[in-house]
Amino acid sequence: MSLHWNDASLGRARRIVDNRYYNIHYEAGAGGRTMSVIVKDLGVVLHDLDPGTRYEFKVRTVKDGLTSPFSDVVTAWTLDQS
Repeated sequence: MSLHWNDASLGRARRIVDNRYYNIHYEAGAGGRTMSVIVKDLGVVLHDLDPGTRYEFKVRTVKDGLTSPFSDVVTAWTLDQS
């Protein structure tokens, strides 16, 4: 699954030139397995997701020891393997 987001604090250039990173939190199904990944870019490709499964994703920024609130939750489904 490929996820991409915008960071309004970067301005029009959308270039990351500081020490910020992004914490992506995601959950499989309702009350399912919860995972988290940290990236230093405005997108990530997640592998090893369960086929035919609903996932909920949210992102937050961490910079200089400060953490933003999580974004709104986005829901997506992986394809069945059949």
